[in-house]
Amino acid sequence: MIVKARQSKQAQSVQSGQKTGVDYNHPLFLSQSDVSGTQIISFQLAGVENYSIWYRSMRVALLGRNKLRLVNGSCKKEVFPEEMGNHWERVNIVVLSWLMNSVEKGLLGGIMYASNA
Repeated sequence: MIVKARQSKQAQSVQSGQKTGVDYNHPLFLSQSDVSGTQIISFQLAGVENYSIWYRSMRVALLGRNKLRLVNGSCKKEVFPEEMGNHWERVNIVVLSWLMNSVEKGLLGGIMYASNA
């Protein structure tokens, strides 16, 4: 009975597009709206003049998506099993693109070639 329940849950997970088996509370979970072209806050960082409000807005947006740990360094690739490596890379790139989309073009040089969010 327990085996059938596990198999059923795994089947539902695959059918819902969660082929990685990552729970929605996990920092590597990506929802359907978590895509690289998304601008997750309504304005861009212009420099020191709006850094405080940008920082607070970005922090709230990343916390709400459970992705702040990728930015602050507490969710590193090495922590996860090797088979999750490609998935970590994909999530990292999505978060990095959110950061790139949230700064003005003149500031992109500071993060354009970063390999980690």
